[in-house]
Amino acid sequence: MLLQDLQKIGFSDKEAACYLASLELGPATILEISRQTKIKRPTVYVIIEGFIKKGLASSFEKGKKRYFTVESPGRLLTLFNLKERELEEQKREFSTLLPELKQVYSSGLIQGKPVVKFFEGKEGIEAVRQDIIQTKTKLLREFTSLDDAYDYFPPKSNDHRKEMAKKIEEVRTIYTSKKGITLPKEQSPYFSRPLSFTQFPFFCDFVSYGNKIAFLAYKEKLIEVVIENESIAKTINSIFDYLWEKEKG
Repeated sequence: MLLQDLQKIGFSDKEAACYLASLELGPATILEISRQTKIKRPTVYVIIEGFIKKGLASSFEKGKKRYFTVESPGRLLTLFNLKERELEEQKREFSTLLPELKQVYSSGLIQGKPVVKFFEGKEGIEAVRQDIIQTKTKLLREFTSLDDAYDYFPPKSNDHRKEMAKKIEEVRTIYTSKKGITLPKEQSPYFSRPLSFTQFPFFCDFVSYGNKIAFLAYKEKLIEVVIENESIAKTINSIFDYLWEKEKG
């Protein structure tokens, strides 16, 4: 159990074995630690030298042999405190860099370079969903293959659709379904328009929000692609709005 616990706090499996063996043996040679752990001597040597650099171990010579001993386990806490302070310093430095990094990121968008991100599985769906909420868009446009969407995400009393309704003022959905008209035409903030599955079948979804278009392909496995580009988003929105008005009646 101690081996596993040490690995949880950052030791590799061999580092944990060498550390525990050194605690048990007290001052010991590389050969003795190697026999105790069944780890090859060159590897043990590298690990112990690493401990010494971190202040977790020390060495001394007795006769013609060199002995190594680890410091008190309390030294680990001191090391963690040091790492914590270093992390805080890194966070402060990053905070000063963040505005510049955002400016570089934005300049890439301004130059018209699309940003493309790939996701997989339901975790990817959640990542896109959170991105939609953080974008704080007021109007969400989506083409939906409703049968596929319900197969993967059956409607529930308190599912992600309810969460989206709290964050977005209006969601417009153009959908196809083998069952025909399935969704209510108006149930604020959700509004829908059906298309004939026979004439215009959908095999994936897309969602337009802000300057981003998220595509979702179901079939063998869930794959999500998010494209961030103002020109592409505006073009897709124009196509959507044309169909939305055309199917108004």
